[in-house]
Amino acid sequence: MNDLRYALRSLRNSPGFTATAVLILALGIGANASVFGIVDTLLFRPPAHVRDPGTVKRVYFRETGPSGDRTTPIMSFPVYQDFVEHARSITHLAAMSVREVSVAAGPGEARPAEGLLVTHTYFPLLGVAPAMGRFFGPEEDQPGVEPVVVLSHAFWRREFASEPSAVGTPLRIGADLYTVIGVAPEGFMGIDLQTVDLWLPMRRANAAALANRNSSWLRMITRLPPGQSAEVAALELTQVFRGVSRGAPAFGFDSTATVVLGPLHHARGPTPSQEAKVSVWLGAVAVLLLLIVCANVANLLLAHATSRRHDIAVRIALGAGRSRVLRQVLVQTLVLALAGGVAALLVAVWTTPVLQALLLRDVPAAGGGLDLRVLVFTVAVALLAGAIAGIVPAVQASRPNVVATLKSETRGESPRARTRTALVVVQVALTLVLLAGAGLFIRSVRNIRGDLGFTADKVIVGTMDDLRRSGRPRAAIDDLYLRMVERLGRLPGVERVAAAIG
Repeated sequence: MNDLRYALRSLRNSPGFTATAVLILALGIGANASVFGIVDTLLFRPPAHVRDPGTVKRVYFRETGPSGDRTTPIMSFPVYQDFVEHARSITHLAAMSVREVSVAAGPGEARPAEGLLVTHTYFPLLGVAPAMGRFFGPEEDQPGVEPVVVLSHAFWRREFASEPSAVGTPLRIGADLYTVIGVAPEGFMGIDLQTVDLWLPMRRANAAALANRNSSWLRMITRLPPGQSAEVAALELTQVFRGVSRGAPAFGFDSTATVVLGPLHHARGPTPSQEAKVSVWLGAVAVLLLLIVCANVANLLLAHATSRRHDIAVRIALGAGRSRVLRQVLVQTLVLALAGGVAALLVAVWTTPVLQALLLRDVPAAGGGLDLRVLVFTVAVALLAGAIAGIVPAVQASRPNVVATLKSETRGESPRARTRTALVVVQVALTLVLLAGAGLFIRSVRNIRGDLGFTADKVIVGTMDDLRRSGRPRAAIDDLYLRMVERLGRLPGVERVAAAIG
């Protein structure tokens, strides 16, 4: 307690030094807190409302060939059915596939929406309970039933003004009229880092795609039974895939392929992901920035200790132990670090939304801001920064040349001066590395924004539902597309029109 009082009194007597050190620490720790929030979202934070997410696994397919391993999470619906029917010990399997749709809640203009085709086992597997109404039942997974839809909480609030009467009302999706049967809990957007407006039964997919064993377009998830390992579950699925499914030749996978189970976070799975690359890059930048901050603060502490070297020498001459001096300097540094950590939270409050808007613009889970995980991380980084920045100044301060200091003598370059020079060199080197990385990043951005060969500001791009999923004859669909292109070309100010079907 005496060391703490001494540290507070010393810092109060040096307001300029204290303010500068706290500001530097706040910027460095605050940037690290913001980066941690992004990395946590991409790699570690479990999806909202998912029960026991550690037992939920993604299903991947891997094949080893002459050119190396090839892994994908995409497979056909008949393969999913094989797993459901023949994998005896695995009782929880679900399939899903993204589907962009147009919706019209009333007589107004239709708007695009992000849909997700899911099997009726999707919500029970994840352990999610509806906020209103119900989720899909087994009857909705049968062909020929009336179309139903489950809304996300955000879509229900936006399109239906949070009216409870929305359940049971019709909603036009594409060319069909669906009945709203439920609303998902607030914050639930599935297991991927993307916006989901509504969930549709898997049977609303194109019938030909559902029947085609070699048409790969959906992803699978499973929940491990109690006591079963991922390796054992993957082995059983592999046996089914090699035996009953006989591989998927059209997708390039034969009967030698194996099934691999990965974590719920896609970025940590066996396939390369942009999220993992971004996390590594941001983490490296954050560590470099923290080291630069620690070197800067250590230099400030050395300079501050130099101004107090006579006081420290007198105390040692009067019998104060060097360990006591060492402890006091470390306590002073930790007080600075904690103050910097508190200020860093304010920095993080401002920088986190900015970074999320730049890097996670399309990630709905990134809007939560600071939470307990970020707070704990900030305190831990503040203590770590205090320890790193304070250890060298503390050791130097506890080893003064008492006789020379009391006589106010300096003979040549002192060890403290050499240490400060070394810290400056380290700081400059780390800064150069950081600047070099920033330069490469800017060059990459410029390459992305290179000359496209046309004037992009006069090009308008639009999307529409894929009418091939509607069941209409192909000739009628092609004729409709051609008539649309022709009518758009006759609009005033339109020079050329083109259409493409993926």
